[in-house]
Amino acid sequence: EAASPSGEGVFAREHAEALKQRRLFLIEQGWMGKNEQVLSRSHLQEMATHELRDMAQRLSDELGKTVIAYAPNRVEGVYARRIDLAQGRMALILGERSGHLVPWRPTLERFAGRQVEGLMRGRSLSWGFSRGLGIGLPPM
Repeated sequence: EAASPSGEGVFAREHAEALKQRRLFLIEQGWMGKNEQVLSRSHLQEMATHELRDMAQRLSDELGKTVIAYAPNRVEGVYARRIDLAQGRMALILGERSGHLVPWRPTLERFAGRQVEGLMRGRSLSWGFSRGLGIGLPPM
């Protein structure tokens, strides 16, 4: 965690007020108790899961096909784009019938618009170029 600004300057006061407002918001939303000073790991994980599901639903509505917000053991499709979330970057992989939101890696950028295959290894996906024919995607 970054250090808070010290002193009596404007920035230090604004920073303290922003932290206070964030805490009040988290209490109001039920993520944090009135006597708590930090979010629990379980609440952080729950917020991340909620963010991922929400993005998958928005993409499903936008694309007209189901987007699944988890990484299966193997995923194959066209790398459509990078999605920036509060929890980190995700990749949108579009298959014939559905899409997948999976952990993004910089190596995917060289395969933009092309067919890729991802294989789960431990807690991350390793990516490779698929020899199959890619489908043309309109710009997003």
